[in-house]
Amino acid sequence: MTAELNLEELHQLLAQENAAIICGSYSEIDVCAERKQQLFFKLQSKKITQADLQQVAIAILRNQVLLAAAIQGIEAARKRIASLEEVRTGLSVYNQSGKIARVAVSKPDVIKRA
Repeated sequence: MTAELNLEELHQLLAQENAAIICGSYSEIDVCAERKQQLFFKLQSKKITQADLQQVAIAILRNQVLLAAAIQGIEAARKRIASLEEVRTGLSVYNQSGKIARVAVSKPDVIKRA
């Protein structure tokens, strides 16, 4: 297989990975990572121009930025869910001495209906 075919396959794979990141298809990202590793291994023995390498680097950087944003979004969602869970089970307040105290939240025994 020639370097041009490997590069074209790599570009297609990077585009596929990009779409998987945008869609949040993490299992597809894993598949792309394995295939990408195989293609990089094949390309090591080929002569590749600087322009081709630059195009590949741009595509990889674009995917890295998307992955970093996805990770930040997941972390933000995880923190938000944890804080909502914490509020549901109790509140953190300051007591008279200025220390943080935990106040349990209980459900009312009587539900008022209009």
